[in-house]
Amino acid sequence: PDDRFEIDRLCDAIAASKNLALPLLPPELLNLLDRLHALNSAKAMQQISRQFGESLAQYAASFRHPAIRRALTAVIPEGCSAYTLVVTLGNICSDNGGRPAGGSRTMALRMADYYRSLGGQLVLDQAVERILIRDGQAVGVELCQEPENTEVRADYVVPATDLHVTLSTLLEGRFPAAMIDDRDRDPVTYPTPTSVQAAFAVDARLDDIPTDLDVPTAPYTFEEQSRERLSIRHYAYEPGFAPPGKTVLTALLPADYAWWDELAQDEAAYEAEKKRLGDDLVQAIVSRFPQWTDKVRCLDIATPLTYERTTSAWRGAWMPYLQTPRAERLFLRGQIKKVKHLYMAGQWLMPPGGLPIAVLTGRWAIQRICRAEKMAWRW
Repeated sequence: PDDRFEIDRLCDAIAASKNLALPLLPPELLNLLDRLHALNSAKAMQQISRQFGESLAQYAASFRHPAIRRALTAVIPEGCSAYTLVVTLGNICSDNGGRPAGGSRTMALRMADYYRSLGGQLVLDQAVERILIRDGQAVGVELCQEPENTEVRADYVVPATDLHVTLSTLLEGRFPAAMIDDRDRDPVTYPTPTSVQAAFAVDARLDDIPTDLDVPTAPYTFEEQSRERLSIRHYAYEPGFAPPGKTVLTALLPADYAWWDELAQDEAAYEAEKKRLGDDLVQAIVSRFPQWTDKVRCLDIATPLTYERTTSAWRGAWMPYLQTPRAERLFLRGQIKKVKHLYMAGQWLMPPGGLPIAVLTGRWAIQRICRAEKMAWRW
């Protein structure tokens, strides 16, 4: 009851954010009616942003009940603007933020199959060395192959990689972006989140407990600091994720890329720390769920360096720059004036990032190509 006012204010903002929508066409292709809708949505976003402009930690402190304060800061990093939490919850409440059936890998495979059904061809297990540019126009890519690299020609190039990879590696640093470099030099205002994810096999079905939990545990050490809480998620709702009678469970710990990068200079120490952390987390989980004693084993520890190595994610980041109270929003068109036939896509082009923005900017890239080719947009 003591928090009723703040609870009602939060619920009202979440309800209002359910109606926020991003345009399905790039700004320059919107007709007058669509522009008016986009403008109204932008005004609503600004209003919510002003009301919830403080950091999430500051906002959570306005609640008296400790469980509410903890719940609010367990969803997204507490240094983010509280506005980010409101919009996130609004997406979920509008049924626009669910989990893909079969997990992200299965979703990616469905997309690949659909792409092939349209006549597309996938070239896998081939690193791209650079984007080929001739006379101010992107004309293809160069693949890393043995004994010598291979050039693949293209009418248009749509890099959907991490923006740092696109600019620094694929375009070889020839077109620097000051707004990116400035943000990278100010990680306090523009943090990029990364994590350690630990995966476990549990010799039990967990259907009787909530999918996502933030729980107190016995003390464990993470990045040389003692912790006594753990955010865990189980996947009992996906029968194909584990053999009958068993469940996959993960724990996500916000991490410091620099700490792991320094540790990895000694490979033996790096591997030993992952092993130690996995063992300690098993004990932490069992301390909260003693009925799982001798039923939990660590499957894998993925660090920020794992994400960097496997996906080329800059500093292992799984999202672009977080929106802190002092941060200016970054909106990039995804084109370089000096390079024709190049349309960038991906979550780094506009806030809040994530898969929805990656999909949207990919859609915009194709729509822009259709316009350039005077082709009808049919999807």
